[in-house]
Amino acid sequence: MIIRKIEIIPINTSFGFRRRTSLGALVYGEKGELTGKPVLLRLTDDEGREGYGQIRPHNPFQGETTESIIGALRAYYAPRLLGRNPWQRQEIVADLLRTLPGNPEALQAVDIALHDLVGKAAGVPIATLLGGPSCERIPLEWSVGLGDAEHMLAESLKAVNEHGMKIVCLKVGPIDRWELDIEIFRTVRQALGPGITLGIDGNGGYDVTTSIKVITALEAYGLAYVEQPIPRFDIEGMAEIRRRITTPLMADDCAFGLHDSYQAIHARACDVMVIKLYKCGGFTVGQKIVAVAEAAGVGINLGGTAHGSQIEAAAAAHFWAATHQPRFGAEFALGLNVVDNDPLVTEGLIEYADGSAVLPTGPGLGVTPNRAAIDEYAFDRYIFE
Repeated sequence: MIIRKIEIIPINTSFGFRRRTSLGALVYGEKGELTGKPVLLRLTDDEGREGYGQIRPHNPFQGETTESIIGALRAYYAPRLLGRNPWQRQEIVADLLRTLPGNPEALQAVDIALHDLVGKAAGVPIATLLGGPSCERIPLEWSVGLGDAEHMLAESLKAVNEHGMKIVCLKVGPIDRWELDIEIFRTVRQALGPGITLGIDGNGGYDVTTSIKVITALEAYGLAYVEQPIPRFDIEGMAEIRRRITTPLMADDCAFGLHDSYQAIHARACDVMVIKLYKCGGFTVGQKIVAVAEAAGVGINLGGTAHGSQIEAAAAAHFWAATHQPRFGAEFALGLNVVDNDPLVTEGLIEYADGSAVLPTGPGLGVTPNRAAIDEYAFDRYIFE
């Protein structure tokens, strides 16, 4: 089994649902602009089987862009993939990390496509390749983008009342709106009632003092968890916050790959490690982080909204199902055609209802893009064979 063809295809689509965090507005770009566009990767083996991966850049959360992802795939990763056996995923990922480190979003597209191809060759879902699924349904979390009180309340109510979500996370920060953040949380809590798990995510927008002040105030209102309240570089600050609160503290922005995840765990800076496949580079590195967290008694949470992408959502579902100690809900709800439809996957959509998604059971990802739709939405195409 050998990789004979590689296609890198930026997709010309745009999103109507747009979000903000304490870092600022996420970059989406308009239709016809390359900026902010998702990139589809298709690998074809010597028997004509196809494996797919996809990634949309997450600026300003990460530094990669559509342009840099295409560049990494074209100039560094694709040439080293041709002629390789996709079963040798560990060796391939290690080679790519040596060739061009620091590009986890581009690497995620490769890693997912490799697993999709191998799963199809073996006739089994990716979750089986990762060790076997522990569940058939994945509980979902709805991440509410930053806005005013009216907007955030309305989105929270929609998530619960229209989509059946049992877990809601409110974006908070930066520092100058901490009082508003408290007010919004109290308002949303009152509207949703005590039966909904309600957390906050600062995306690094607070400082240590403000974090402790806000978290302490919200603990009386059933705050379930706190995700990355301070900047990613302040591991000592995360450890200080953890010592001062009773709410589980999640490390996200400060823990991308295997080594900085270990450092955060070693510093006792979190109760839960947030793994995002685009943040660590895919399943191969993600499973290593799970092992380190498990050894340290730290919980696992699966982040990444997968906005507008059934492929990213399917990948997240397989990873969650094969991870046996996740905390709270997986974040990929926005990939399930709940706000923006995925233009590429038109059949065999991931099923979801009552706040949870059904694990795809087909070989590989279990979802397959429509070739005609790919041709229609292709912004450009780079081919290696």
